[in-house]
Amino acid sequence: MPNSSTKAKPWSRDDIPDLTGKVAIVTGGTGGIGYETTLGLASAGAEVVIIGRNEEKGKDAVKRMTTTKPAIKVSFVPVDLGNLAAISEFATKFNARGIALDILVNNAGIIGPTTRQTTVDGFEAVFGTNHLAPFALTAQLLPSLKRSSAARVVNVSSGMAGLAKIDFNDLQSENKKYSGSGLYAQSKLANILFTFELQRRSEANGWNLTAFVVHPGLVKTDMTVVRPGNDSLFTKVVGWTLMPFFSQEPEDGANSSLFAATFAEAKSSEFYVPNGFLAMYGPPIAISPPKAAKDLATAEKLWEVSEQLTKVTWT
Repeated sequence: MPNSSTKAKPWSRDDIPDLTGKVAIVTGGTGGIGYETTLGLASAGAEVVIIGRNEEKGKDAVKRMTTTKPAIKVSFVPVDLGNLAAISEFATKFNARGIALDILVNNAGIIGPTTRQTTVDGFEAVFGTNHLAPFALTAQLLPSLKRSSAARVVNVSSGMAGLAKIDFNDLQSENKKYSGSGLYAQSKLANILFTFELQRRSEANGWNLTAFVVHPGLVKTDMTVVRPGNDSLFTKVVGWTLMPFFSQEPEDGANSSLFAATFAEAKSSEFYVPNGFLAMYGPPIAISPPKAAKDLATAEKLWEVSEQLTKVTWT
């Protein structure tokens, strides 16, 4: 993990401003970090739309939130983020509302399974879900983001990004031995590269949006529970050796996202992570991103490849 380059102002959820009148979308908001991110934004007055694959979980999440806080505005729309057509359909309908999208939190993601799997569109599941999905969703929601006076896009990455490089010769692990943890790390590096390239293009094209990237820390969620189907070596190491000592609850894990989504002094050039041991827990601070995430040529090439694969346009 890189050394801290700047120190963020001490922050807590009390610093979240009044978000009344703001509209947000949170992917994967039915549980874990996404649930707490949604609740944090909605509690501050924002209208929040959760999107995710499981409609039953979505309805349950909305029910739990509104039971606890009846006044909040939260809804769920079923969208399979492993299906580009479903993403396009959702974005088209949302854009048709003619309203501004002020906050987009690309939170949904998966940890690499033990064997190679693919999305509906045939992409390797980790790369498709963790990178191509938020890339395609953000591109197709751009008309609504541009309606906002100061839209924010928050991409949830991981400290694992620092262990990866982008393998353009085999992005989707078609020609080498499959490594779920390796693909996960690559996808998280892709999140950072995407964020910084999005910011550069926003400034160049006058999109008036700011892009942020965060690491939530080591959080107790379904993704980090060792169980059949989620029992890779990486998950076992995390679940059995680190989780008992250095993890934090989803409510705390959401703080990096909430900080980036709402704090006026947050900067797009930073990587927001917890301030505890190896960035596993604690309140958010700003650090310098991994060296590989600063490579402009890699970021540009990844953008171009992602456009080709998803067939989206940024207009």
